[in-house]
Amino acid sequence: AFVTHCWDEPFGEFVDSVQDAMANMMNPLPLWICSFALYQDDGVIQNMLEVPIEKSPFVRVIKSLDKNVGKFIVVRNTKTDLYSRLWCVCELLVAKREGFIPDHTLVVGRQNEAFEHLSCLHAQASDRNDHEKIMRYMLKNFKSHSEIDEIIKVLREHPSNHAVIEDNRAL
Repeated sequence: AFVTHCWDEPFGEFVDSVQDAMANMMNPLPLWICSFALYQDDGVIQNMLEVPIEKSPFVRVIKSLDKNVGKFIVVRNTKTDLYSRLWCVCELLVAKREGFIPDHTLVVGRQNEAFEHLSCLHAQASDRNDHEKIMRYMLKNFKSHSEIDEIIKVLREHPSNHAVIEDNRAL
């Protein structure tokens, strides 16, 4: 299972949410969590990300998931809107394109209701090159930023009932 999450989330919230996700799986799957799977030295991780989007570790892992049993786990938090971060938007779009959304997506974690519902065009990346690369990828693979915003809206509004998404209106 691929876990998408925001780096500056409260760690205790993150752990609780991942435990909730695991408790909801009839057969718990191994988890891929970037903060544990990738060496977190600035120089090393930057080198890993200086590749085309399709070759990034995030995309390669999502594409390697078994379509029959794999899960895309969305871990929201009360501190930062997950989709204010461009890599999280990118992960979402790859999961959508690979067929994990909506039927193989699990949404967990509380979300701060004060989060603004900004467009994906306002999402940030800490590296300028990543920002440009991800924006090009998004607009190349989806009809418009409005289509992407609709996918994000469904996940932001999804109740934290730890169930697979059943609302297919935008997905």
